[in-house]
Amino acid sequence: MERILSRFPVRPVFCFAYGSSVFKQATNMAASANRMLDLILAVDDSHGFHTENLKANPNDYPLSLRVAGASAITRIQEEFGAKVYFNTLVDVEPSLLAGVDNLAVVPSKLKYGVVSVDHLKRDLMQWESLYVAGRMQKPIRVLHCDNPDIMGVWQPRNLEMACSAASLFSSHAQYVRRKTRDEPCADISVAKTEFYERIAMFSYAGDIRMGVAENNNKIQDLVAGCFEEWNKMYEPVLNRIPGLYVRDDSFTLRPSSSNVQTWFSVLPKDIRDDVCELLDSTEENALQSASFVGAFGDTLRDIVRESSTAQTMKGFVSSGPIKSFVYVSEKVKKALASQPKSAAAQMS
Repeated sequence: MERILSRFPVRPVFCFAYGSSVFKQATNMAASANRMLDLILAVDDSHGFHTENLKANPNDYPLSLRVAGASAITRIQEEFGAKVYFNTLVDVEPSLLAGVDNLAVVPSKLKYGVVSVDHLKRDLMQWESLYVAGRMQKPIRVLHCDNPDIMGVWQPRNLEMACSAASLFSSHAQYVRRKTRDEPCADISVAKTEFYERIAMFSYAGDIRMGVAENNNKIQDLVAGCFEEWNKMYEPVLNRIPGLYVRDDSFTLRPSSSNVQTWFSVLPKDIRDDVCELLDSTEENALQSASFVGAFGDTLRDIVRESSTAQTMKGFVSSGPIKSFVYVSEKVKKALASQPKSAAAQMS
């Protein structure tokens, strides 16, 4: 793991690996010559990073951006979309990739995104784009961390909000029904796989790539393929969620009025305000509306749609035409491979 970071002239404050090269997927896709190791690098000074990286690794960038320089690259990163800049299909020495321990597969190339520490904090704490925060709601492998607040404060907050949101989605219908009938609160059992799939969906619902250039079974594969990693990731924060109790293979939710209000209150204020605006209601009345889940889901989808659309457009600029074509082609192949065979094909 030290070897892969050694290729960068500026050491990131924080770096994590994610994706199918790091964690096993339930569906085994065909091997690809362009299998990549996915990294996110958080840096204090984006302009400084790109200035030095252009000198050390110029071929990571397309010719147009090598000419434009670090200032243009930094503007592309920090002024548009989810505030992340990606270099993709980067050729690296095999020994560097083989040096990362316990990979699901040994990749042949590297994809890395650069984000400022400030923008990382805002996404983890406020779900501004649900882009890096969404990736960090799923299993990750931390390769380096120099800022203890990232994994000690910001990430736990991100996971607590994800659990609270999943609790609302899982129990709100029963909460409203019992509230309307003036019936007492009753516990709800939710399978852990279902609960984690809800969390995984937060950063994919609204993503313009889903169904077009992504594995159609992506959500289920993410959970089933590394289920124990999900358990290990969420175990430290589960006891902080009121009304959520851990069982062997399930969670028990207790959607009392106070718990439901708490689950909603821990979410970012901008999201709460948007939900209330959609329902033309106060927070208290919004939670008692049968339309709450729809409004909440629409709010998250809008955040993801906006950031994923801008990031996709940025990708064509940051990758250049050839790499963009290869990258999208690989994604489409995965999406097609994940589709069920037709009845005729299955019978042949």
